[in-house]
Amino acid sequence: MQDLLGQSANVIQIAKATNLSRQTVYRIKDDPAAAEAAFREAIIVAREQGARTFELLAALPLARLLRAANRPLEAHVVLASALEGFTPTPKLPAIAEAQAASTSTELPTPCASRILTDRV
Repeated sequence: MQDLLGQSANVIQIAKATNLSRQTVYRIKDDPAAAEAAFREAIIVAREQGARTFELLAALPLARLLRAANRPLEAHVVLASALEGFTPTPKLPAIAEAQAASTSTELPTPCASRILTDRV
């Protein structure tokens, strides 16, 4: 993603290349750290409220952001945590999307997983 920003790619090109929404790309372009923090906060709030679906829906764009920032290990941990207990269903295609994205990243070591989970 940073490469695309450096090449002055437009928002639509970046959105297509990273599978992020245009709105998310605008946020990231303005302040990537703030965008990451906002997604992490959304996950925390969803967990506190027991809203597992919303946790998953916040974890997906965070994982895309992390993967685009060359942080696939963190992306995997975020998705694995959000996917716990979910089974794919046509009513919520985000589950299958998250499972596919989770398996396409490197698997974390137990130590890294514990460290990264504490950050979410």
